[in-house]
Amino acid sequence: MTKDEIYAKLVEIIKDIKGDIEVSPETALIEGGIMDSLELLNYLTQIEEILNVNVGMDTLIESKLGIVGNMVNYISNN
Repeated sequence: MTKDEIYAKLVEIIKDIKGDIEVSPETALIEGGIMDSLELLNYLTQIEEILNVNVGMDTLIESKLGIVGNMVNYISNN
């Protein structure tokens, strides 16, 4: 799967959770206040189910995966 395909899937997941919002690779889901903790868990669960990538909370924080572009790179490399 290409980075563009991963990005498109992440945008789809985010919009499924939050509705029609603007998403860019620089979008900060946590620090930007876009997602609360329950929405974040839903986001991670959908990533695991749809993209077959397990992201733990420690990895999420350490790798700053709350930023969409960072998540794309993480998924692409794993």
